[in-house]
Amino acid sequence: MLKNIRKISFILCFLLLFSLFPFTAYTEPKQSIIANLSTPGDLTVMFTYDAEKVDITFISPSGERLGAGSEGVEMKEGDLWRTYRIKGAAAGDWSVEYDLGSNKEINYSILRDNYGLWIQYFTLGELKEDGIDLSFQADFEGENVYYTYEIYAISSSDPENRNKIMDGMASANEATAAHANLSALPGGDYTLRLDVHYNDGEAEVFDSASTESFSYSNPNEKSEIADYIVKIDKHEHICTIDWSDFTDWSYQNYKLLVVADGETIYKGEFENDVKDSSIVFSEGTKNLEIQLAYRSDSIWSKYKVKKIDLDKEYLSLKAEQITSSSQISLEYKVEKEREVKVSVNGKEGQYKVKDSGFLSFDLEDMGNEIYAEMGVEDSVFYIVDSSVYSDTIPPSITLFENLDGKTFFTNSVTIMGKMTGGNELSIAGKAVALDSSGNFSYVFSLSPGENVLEILAKDANGNAASRTLTLYRGGGVLNKKTDVKSWKSFFPAILGAVCSLFVIILSAFFMKRRGKGEKKRGGLLLSLVLFDGIFAAGTVLCAWQFVERFRFANSLKYLDLVEKSASKAAEYLIWERIFGLCAIGSLILFLLCLTGTVLFLRKKKTVQ
Repeated sequence: MLKNIRKISFILCFLLLFSLFPFTAYTEPKQSIIANLSTPGDLTVMFTYDAEKVDITFISPSGERLGAGSEGVEMKEGDLWRTYRIKGAAAGDWSVEYDLGSNKEINYSILRDNYGLWIQYFTLGELKEDGIDLSFQADFEGENVYYTYEIYAISSSDPENRNKIMDGMASANEATAAHANLSALPGGDYTLRLDVHYNDGEAEVFDSASTESFSYSNPNEKSEIADYIVKIDKHEHICTIDWSDFTDWSYQNYKLLVVADGETIYKGEFENDVKDSSIVFSEGTKNLEIQLAYRSDSIWSKYKVKKIDLDKEYLSLKAEQITSSSQISLEYKVEKEREVKVSVNGKEGQYKVKDSGFLSFDLEDMGNEIYAEMGVEDSVFYIVDSSVYSDTIPPSITLFENLDGKTFFTNSVTIMGKMTGGNELSIAGKAVALDSSGNFSYVFSLSPGENVLEILAKDANGNAASRTLTLYRGGGVLNKKTDVKSWKSFFPAILGAVCSLFVIILSAFFMKRRGKGEKKRGGLLLSLVLFDGIFAAGTVLCAWQFVERFRFANSLKYLDLVEKSASKAAEYLIWERIFGLCAIGSLILFLLCLTGTVLFLRKKKTVQ
């Protein structure tokens, strides 16, 4: 029982800890079949939401996925509802895919085929100076209900520009005649669009229809704006439109449209206190079309249109914002002789140019302000307005040891140093890693004889610096054969051991020749003499090892050992210090024992 209680407590604690950590739940999109059409026809579905509107994707019997904006799909929406109409829906099972989002549930209802608001006709009448007569009718299941409608005028030259010209309410199943006021529109070709919709409290039904195109000439239309200035910066891909010198106090608003290579990239309206606008266009754009209109007395003027071929004539900066060059170049192309005004760091000049080519100018170190302007036709100017940072200072290379011209008796040499002001380093054509401070270390393999190598450093702007080293490799290179020591190298150790052994043998022989009465005192003397021999031999051996290791640590052979194994080289230095300390300690002990021996012999002589 107690064991089960512990298990339950452990599980509860685990669940409590797990609940303290936040996690994100991801839901898979849901699918469900909503309708089965026995015959092709329009499919109208209304969805209602309890928290937020989410997108619905319809899946046809053939598997085609349709949504708002798809061809043949219309959508109307309001607060927490959306109604979709799929025109000419294929027969078979239709399903939807959706994500609940923050909704607890999404309800839908299929609107029956004969349920809806359908436009029967929408026709144009007589075109007059101030507008046009029109008539339309929308039917609703035979019931006389009132629906709302809006009529828009859509310009044939700008289909995205919709102007609402009238709205109101009309009775279903009855013809409606109206007169649309067009006096606020500029002259041009237009199409009228009628939108009708009705909400019975449960569902929203709607329909739309358009007329044929017609031409309208507004007798009260304002003439186009006198002019405007266009400045194009091809380097920065910015087009600036300035109409400040051509405005009038009566202008109420301005309308600007910019088209790049046939695609509208900007459309907007401005209040009368705004007199310019800058538009960014994509790199590689070949053609720009700019349209500007104003509104006065509530009537829009004609558009003042300018079409610009960016490859026909141009002026452009051929440099990056940061360069390692001491000069910049302006590239130009003109159809006839033009004048280019240039200012570099406040120094101004004017230059006549023809055909195509470059203008070059000297830069100062650090920051440079560049402005150039070339006027072409129709108040269009190509400009360069840029700041260029000139960095001509190469990086520096510092070697911690001057190796140039030296001879080495090893297979390789380590080149260590520091680079400042750069981001790339190579030695003998091979990239070298740098630490955060720019320090580097590189092992270069030496070939017999002369070795010439280049150290090359570069920075991000292309500045470079180099150093050339000439290194020599001698014949006495450390290898396995030369590293083996002969018996002559151990002669000091052998000599010390033989001498110590000889002292011990003589002491033993001397004690054997003593009388019996002296053996007791002779034993102490023998011990002192024996320790004298041991410490003397230890001093000689340790001193010899220390001297040998000290000489090796200060030779080129030790550098070769460092390159092969840094750990072994460090261990070698540790043993050098150990043997040095042992030699000193053994010498001190030898001197103490020798002093004791001398005092003992002097005392013995005095007693005799």
